[in-house]
Order: sequence, then C-alpha cells, then structure tokens
Amino acid sequence: MSEPPWQRGSGISSAADGERQLGRESVRMGKGGHWRDIGGVRWMEGRRICFVMGGYFEQAQGGAEYQAYLLARRLIELGHDVHYIHADTGRPFKPSLPLVLHSIRRGILGKRLPRYAYMWEAARVAGILRQIDPDIVYQRGAQAYTWAAGSYARATGKCLVWHIAHENDVSPLQWNWRNLLYGRSLEKRLVASGIRNAEIIVAQASYQDRLLQKHYGRRASGVIPNFHPVPQGGVCKDRERVTVLWVANLKAWKQPMAFLALAEAFRNRCDVRFLMVGRGSGRTERVIRDRERELNNFQYLGEVSQDEVNALMSRAHVFVNTSRAEGFPNTFIQAWLNKVPVLSLHVNPDEVLTREGIGLCSGSIEQLIRDCGTLIDDAEQRSAMGERARVYAEEAHSVERNVDRLLQLIEAWERRASRKLHGERAKERECL
Repeated sequence: MSEPPWQRGSGISSAADGERQLGRESVRMGKGGHWRDIGGVRWMEGRRICFVMGGYFEQAQGGAEYQAYLLARRLIELGHDVHYIHADTGRPFKPSLPLVLHSIRRGILGKRLPRYAYMWEAARVAGILRQIDPDIVYQRGAQAYTWAAGSYARATGKCLVWHIAHENDVSPLQWNWRNLLYGRSLEKRLVASGIRNAEIIVAQASYQDRLLQKHYGRRASGVIPNFHPVPQGGVCKDRERVTVLWVANLKAWKQPMAFLALAEAFRNRCDVRFLMVGRGSGRTERVIRDRERELNNFQYLGEVSQDEVNALMSRAHVFVNTSRAEGFPNTFIQAWLNKVPVLSLHVNPDEVLTREGIGLCSGSIEQLIRDCGTLIDDAEQRSAMGERARVYAEEAHSVERNVDRLLQLIEAWERRASRKLHGERAKERECL
C-alpha cells in the first residue's frame, strides 16, 4: 500500500486522507453553495479559502499560527474548502484539521536565513495560489509571502485579507547593518506592495490602524481582536505559594533575561515560584538552564503543548510579558480566561491592561519588580483583577463573534465587487 502524499514528500497534505488534492478534477464548492445566516449576515457557504502563512501551528507553534489555526477550524465548521500554504520546518506532524496543506520545504540554508527564504519562495507561493485558484486569500504577518498573495489578488481580482500580526508589520524598518545583511529592507518593499493590493486589512488593535495610516497611507477595514477558545476546566490556585508564569519563544525581542532578573529579585522568598515556558535553542537556552540550577525559585519547562499552557495558566497567579514590542499576545487572552492578571514590561495594546483594570504595565525593570511584589503580596487585588479579566476576555475575544466579524468584512467586499462588476457591464452594454 502506497504512502499518503503528505508522507512521501509531495508538499501537499490533508487530514482528510488526501481526498482533495491538486491535479484532480474538482467542483468549486462556492459555485453551487448556498447562503446561511451568520451574525445577521447572509454568507455563501463553500468558498475556497487559502491561508498563506509562515508556519502551520501543529508544526511550529506561534501566535500568528495559532490564530490562523483557530480561524481555519472555524471556517471548516462553517462549510468552507480550506487550503493552507506554509513554510515547512521539517518537523514531523499530522494535521488534525480536514484541510489541504501545501508545504514549502526548506533546506538548511533556508532555516538559517528565513527572511531570504521567504523571498526566494515567494514566486513559488504565487504559483501554488494560481493552481489552487481560491476565492479568498488570508495572509497574516509581514513577509515576502505578503507580496505573493497580493500579486495573485491583483492579477485575478480575488480578495486578499491581510491581517496585521505585530506592530513591526506596520512600522518603518530600522536601518542598521543587521537588517541590511538579512535582507529585511528588500522584504519590507515586497510587503508594502502586498499591502497595496490587499482588499481587506484587519488590525488587532486601534494603535495598529494608526500606524498603518501613518506609514502606508491606508486605513484598516476593521479592528478585530485576537480570539481564543474558553478553557473547559476550572482554575485552581495554590493559596500558600504564588506562581508567576512567563510563556513565549526564547527570541531576543521577547527578552527572557528580564524574567530571570525578576526571579533573581525574589530569590529569598519561599512563598513564590517563577516558571518559564517556551521553545529555545543555542546560547540563550544554555544560559537559562545554568541559571535554573542556581535559582531555587525558578524552573524552565521548555516547549509545551497548548493544553499544557492552559493547565499552567489555570494554576498561575500572575502572568508576565517582557517583550520589547508585540502585536496582541495570545498569552494575554489565555491568562485572562484563567483569571490571571497580566504584568507587562512594555506591551499594553490600546492601554487595555490599565483601561480595563486587568493588569499592569511597568515600563522599566525596576518598576516591574515593584509591581510584581505588589501583586504577590496583595491577593485581594490579584483576585479582583483576575475576575475582571475573565469577564473581559469572554466578551472581547470570543472565537465565534470575532470570526463572524471577519466574515462580515468579506461579505461587504463581495457586495461592493458585485456592484462594481454590474456597473461595468452596464456601461459596456450602453457602448454597444
């Protein structure tokens, strides 16, 4: 018995046992679909929708990838034909969703120089899009794939939905030798081209819309917050010992060493422990492992599954973010849904932490240490923040509600496109 295509290296994989593959005759589901009501909007079922992403969540865990995974899952539930183009890290996995994966395989050089890899892969992505011929392209984040998605949309008149994933996506590039060496200046120009060709632009928060207008002369079609499913289990907080949690990949801009400094500041207290979670490699991970042996109140757990992160959140008392900049961290929402206030060094999108009373933004390491001490010592304040956080997260970050808002933007674009097409045909008839 021959192996399924995703195991023999075809670059196409599917959790539906390969039933929908390129090269087979297929019926465009959207042509014979039917309308259903979603959030008060009449939406055509059976659209062919293609995601264009730098990674696939079940292979490479990241915030943008998780949001795309949740969106794809919801679209499949609503009856759409979902394809997904992504850079393949080479890590074995089996997709759990009934979608068609189109994997861009990378060699050693591509893994070492991902920004260049995105650029030399962009033409291939554009070619795959032409083969798939989707009605809608969804692309999240800013890389050369944005150009590929925009080129397809411009050539075919189809809809590109570009979703901002980080404030750097809509901020000018800092000119330095590192960005020049790694090709970021060229990539930034390719991204700008993709943004110009996007029919719909979605921001995670209002501050991203302002940056988009300032640096690219466009306005977001809508501001739609990140979403997250509500955890099924309850929360269980230890009353004797406070748990302070940090969850992120060990990238330089995430500043994991700042969390180590925080743990160091409370090393003499036996009533608090600091847990770090995240994928790492190289020197940063070695340094953290060394410090773990020296600090009896600190533990590094490495990379864990999404379910394990939620379990840790359910037992945590304070969640800490030390990044220099972010988009809208998924971990904030995970913390809030588990009644955990967020303590952030710099990131506070649209002032949500202070505006809603669900966390603190310190601004400096010294203030971070003081704020952490306050939350450790004041159980009543922690609890009140946590309760408010849960209510806010359920209201603002619902998967169903926010996906419906995205669908409404697409449906509004389709109505405009249809009116434009009818108008052009009417003019043609007048000229005959």
